[in-house]
Amino acid sequence: MVALATTTAGDGGAVVATFDVPVSTRGEHTVTVSDSMGNSETATFTIVTDVSLNLTTGNIGTEVTISGTGFSGAVTIKYDEIAVATATADASGAFSATFTVPTSTGGEHTVTASDSTNVLQTTFTMESEAPSTVVLLLPEADSKEKAGVYFDWKDVTDPSGVTYTLQIATDENFTEGSILLEKEGLTESEYTIPEGEELQPTKKEAPCYWRVKAIDGASNESEWSAAGSFYISFAFALPDWAKYTLIGLGVVLVGFLGFWMGRRTAYSSF
Repeated sequence: MVALATTTAGDGGAVVATFDVPVSTRGEHTVTVSDSMGNSETATFTIVTDVSLNLTTGNIGTEVTISGTGFSGAVTIKYDEIAVATATADASGAFSATFTVPTSTGGEHTVTASDSTNVLQTTFTMESEAPSTVVLLLPEADSKEKAGVYFDWKDVTDPSGVTYTLQIATDENFTEGSILLEKEGLTESEYTIPEGEELQPTKKEAPCYWRVKAIDGASNESEWSAAGSFYISFAFALPDWAKYTLIGLGVVLVGFLGFWMGRRTAYSSF
């Protein structure tokens, strides 16, 4: 039992006293008033533990403040299972802490505040709006390209950040088995096929098709862009052995010409 206040009974034994509620656990607590004659009366005081967010919806990276009452000591704040902040309850059991919403999927997420005794939860809703549909820029429709094709499309912005997925296929419907190349998690609105992944030459009548979609940090996905088309030109390239053979013949020819010119010079001197 904790003594909270003293006072003097007035006429008729009436008692009035004011006290600060000490740090206590959530639930009902008994308040006892007693005098020196052994008289006592009790009443019930209920500690209500509560938490609230200043923002209940937002994006990845949103700054959110959580406030609570009825807690004691160290308070841990979790977003789902991720510890995002800590605080210390004051003498009245109140606390406040600010945290940054971490990467998470669209929809509801549980925010938990807990101390050594209390565990209380509330809900933060991550935005579920998909990014805008991508608009393709290059290569232009039905254009002839080199094997190391350069792709470009308009930027898509989103408060939660954006990455892109690029697909290239032999079928304009991008059916299973027709995908030639897929690149996920692209952070820039452009991509060049690197050496070693070049596409094979194709005829204009049987082009390649490409499309892109945007995915924001909350895993909301846009619709696929309209499909673009292009074809790869045939490039003549000598094999290494042929290159070396030609180089060797060139060396021999240069040597022969030098020898021949030397002999002509020698004969002309007579």
